[in-house]
Amino acid sequence: MTPDIYREQYKFEWEHRAYLMSSMNLSIAIIAIIGGGLITVARVYSFSDSIESYIVGGLLSVSLSSLGFAAWSVFRAMRGYQYQRVPLPSNLEEWKASLADWHTQYGSISEIDADFRDGYIKKMCEAVEANAANNTNKSAQLYRANQATGLAALLLIAPAIMFVVQDHFAETSPHLVEIVDGRIQVVGDSVMPPEDENQEQPSPQPVAPPPKPEPPQNEFIKEDQVKPETRTDKPG
Repeated sequence: MTPDIYREQYKFEWEHRAYLMSSMNLSIAIIAIIGGGLITVARVYSFSDSIESYIVGGLLSVSLSSLGFAAWSVFRAMRGYQYQRVPLPSNLEEWKASLADWHTQYGSISEIDADFRDGYIKKMCEAVEANAANNTNKSAQLYRANQATGLAALLLIAPAIMFVVQDHFAETSPHLVEIVDGRIQVVGDSVMPPEDENQEQPSPQPVAPPPKPEPPQNEFIKEDQVKPETRTDKPG
């Protein structure tokens, strides 16, 4: 077996993981922008007991629901995925040394490289299958999030247009200005200041040789967990 085929698949899935993480950041930014627009329209639109207000309120509610589903899908694409990486070089070197010891006593030294290659390919295949399944599920979640975000933006168009029309044809309320004791007071409708917003291995048989050393396990990477730092330098 040629390891190049599996190496390319392993490399593709690992790079696809990075691509999906970049797409996730873009989805989060778009959701935040559309959410800001939705909140703005909901705050500035003057609701009344009219058919237009009920239509605007219904569209805004469905748009908010779609945006919430999109945010939930992005969250599901972020958590719960465990990727596999081939063993570290130090572990591979230890395994190769144990293979050499085994073949020196029970096998043939000429088979060391073949066993090493086959074991490494096996671990690479395990990593490819696990990473491909993760990427497929994560891609599906991001696709659902993008669909829901697009629907939320589409539903927001009509309320935004109706707000523009309402603002354009709104009558300006007259203000009565009186001078009392040399001070100017505004009587009637006034513009309020904007509110602030916050956001075991088996035992060897006595007559048969012990089993060949197994390759080391792949390194498991869970994206929502931080590995503790390992210091190579020791304070004097």
